[in-house]
Amino acid sequence: MALCDEVKSITSDSFPGSEVWSALQSLGEEHEALKKKYQEECEWLKNRCQLECSERKRL
Repeated sequence: MALCDEVKSITSDSFPGSEVWSALQSLGEEHEALKKKYQEECEWLKNRCQLECSERKRL
């Protein structure tokens, strides 16, 4: 977790040039979007699996 805290404390003054800061912000946003999509897909698959299991038990 220490590295995570260090990354969260990065500011625009941590790097020379705004391109690096913009790239980090963009990557962070993309990471959060992908993480949300992954969590939604995992939840969908979990529900689908539970439904399939309950159907098989019923038969």
